[in-house]
Amino acid sequence: GALIASGGHDGAVRVWDVQMGRMVQALHGHTRRISTVRFTPDGALIVSGSYDETIRLWDARSGQLRHLLHKHSQAVRALAVSRDGQTLISGSYDQTIRIWHLPSGQVLNTLHGYTQEVRTVAVSPDGSRLASGGADHTVRIWDAASGQLRHTGRGHRRWVQALAFSPNGDFLA
Repeated sequence: GALIASGGHDGAVRVWDVQMGRMVQALHGHTRRISTVRFTPDGALIVSGSYDETIRLWDARSGQLRHLLHKHSQAVRALAVSRDGQTLISGSYDQTIRIWHLPSGQVLNTLHGYTQEVRTVAVSPDGSRLASGGADHTVRIWDAASGQLRHTGRGHRRWVQALAFSPNGDFLA
């Protein structure tokens, strides 16, 4: 059946069966609160980010831990997964964005430029661009392959908390 994953202040990821309306498992491993949770597009993995500076990849059905990713030096605040399920993007209070090869758990690139925490990330539908928003009030667009910063948008008066590409990738909200 259809699943929902939720992350709690207690550091657990809970998996819920939508049809039955009940929790089917609790995934323990994070030592601090969960800040973000995502499914891979195929629904096979749950990806969780935490204030414990780690990202954990869990098998959505069995609950088994598949990968523990620990390259950020502060809380992981934001996650996005590419449509093909091959790339994971993470944003952190350590002012970096990391691009990961999801199947292997290896870091492909680390993007710098923020002077405050990265609060949200998104990947374009075709996977060619990344977007990020931060506590410095900016929205940034990056080339996913090279990691080059393409545009910096200013206009928010406070932190940028959320952003999303349109389905065709032409717009960013």
